[in-house]
Amino acid sequence: MKQITLNGRKWRNLLAATLLLGAAANAFAWEKPHATGQFELDGNIISEAAVPGDDWQDIANGLDSAFSDSGIIADGLGMSIFTGGGSKDVRNVNQWRWTDGSVPDKDEILHSAAAAYNANGELIVYLMGDRYSTDGSAEMGVWFFQDRVAPKPDGTFSGTHKNGDVLMLAEFVQGGAQAHVKLYEWDTTQKDNLKLIFEGQGGGDNYYFATSNGSPTQAWDTYTPKSLVDGMPEHTYPENSFFEGGINLSWIFENAVPCFSSFLMETRSSHRVNAQLKDFVSGNLDTCKLSIYKECLSSELERSDYITINHTFKYTVTNEGFGTIDRIEFKDDAGSPDDPSDDPTLSDMTDLATGESRSYSYTVNSYLNPPTNTITATGYIGEYSMAPETAQSTCQKVTLNPAISITKTCKQKLETRGGQVVVRVDYEGRVCNEQNGTLLTNIHVTDDKSGEMFDYDALYPADDPQGRTQCESFSSTYHPTATVSECAINNSHSNTVVAIGTEPLNGTEVRATATSNCPLCDEACVEPAQP
Repeated sequence: MKQITLNGRKWRNLLAATLLLGAAANAFAWEKPHATGQFELDGNIISEAAVPGDDWQDIANGLDSAFSDSGIIADGLGMSIFTGGGSKDVRNVNQWRWTDGSVPDKDEILHSAAAAYNANGELIVYLMGDRYSTDGSAEMGVWFFQDRVAPKPDGTFSGTHKNGDVLMLAEFVQGGAQAHVKLYEWDTTQKDNLKLIFEGQGGGDNYYFATSNGSPTQAWDTYTPKSLVDGMPEHTYPENSFFEGGINLSWIFENAVPCFSSFLMETRSSHRVNAQLKDFVSGNLDTCKLSIYKECLSSELERSDYITINHTFKYTVTNEGFGTIDRIEFKDDAGSPDDPSDDPTLSDMTDLATGESRSYSYTVNSYLNPPTNTITATGYIGEYSMAPETAQSTCQKVTLNPAISITKTCKQKLETRGGQVVVRVDYEGRVCNEQNGTLLTNIHVTDDKSGEMFDYDALYPADDPQGRTQCESFSSTYHPTATVSECAINNSHSNTVVAIGTEPLNGTEVRATATSNCPLCDEACVEPAQP
């Protein structure tokens, strides 16, 4: 199945034929699907400027005002048909089976769609379908499921029935110009699990309503009928091959409306409730709909340890569906799915009205730079659990510029060792962290002549709020293995020390060197007194 769009050819209805699918008038002034001004129930898919409301062309192009819609779902010839004796409306979904194959042409559905609207606080769902051929009578049905029902690759269906699922059946007689309508509610306490709500012919003044195309009209680019009248464009709906309707679900349930998640349009072998199911097209339709958006506001190094970052996130939830959401549960992953210990605890939210949004901010301390945080929100209306919604946000990486410095001085002198006069070199220096706001760890200072190494665990920046150590001093002595015999002024020993440190957050290594020359005597070449 695939989403499709409509091309730009201009068509006009040649004739509008109303197919009445109603029930007895209700004393309460409920919204009537055909009269809300939100949708064109005029027997075609064209959005007409002179007619108020959306049409299926708007749904296809994403220009509709529905709070939830399935898009236009295309299902080609020989695709997704029911199979097996258990595929009946009186059986639960887990007993249904499907495969790809053929059905009688009059039972072949090529497209279907559904869209949900909020009409002054009432839930109205509009639907459409088409048939490959109108040769002979056909029985069409539409299920609205609370669970997410869909065909699985193994030939079964996901989801299951819940009490309160709605089935509308419309029996089309020869040519499909008229229909007899029945509305059922899934109820496991009833015979065949179906409770009849309404039955009969309806009128435009009722709360479920439908119309068909009484004359040829433009079809989707992926629709070609079995038979075309001479001169008719290829992508055309022949008379009575296109069907659309609307149901006020608030009227059926008297405002205690369940949350619906999916729908399925079907054809059937007869008008009986236990008839064998033929073709189907299914899709998602969330009448209770929650959206969530998340963003990273800031990332700042934690100055107590300099190895973690405080990431501040903001998330916004919006009730985009029908009815007040009683409770929303949140779960946040701080970027390490296998380690829940760093995940923040977010409080549940209550009573989010239709159209209402709320935003909250929170801070996560993390070793990750940067982290990708994922928040999951699950909404509840009564006992109904909505499909979880997720949102992700990745913070900008915190960039640091660590730097280390080192200084060194040295002196030469003579001393007696083992009965000999030898040269001794004394050296000293300091190693420092030269960058504010950055920690250095694993510091190593190495002298190239003596080979001696000085190790330090950490050097803190000068602006450390706790005033911890920024610099360390080092000193040592060594005896050169050789000296020159000329004037001692030429007996100058050069020493180089190398300092290496690591910035722990990003693992950046920094280094610095310092070299000092220390002659045995001064420029006048006055040798020091012998010891």
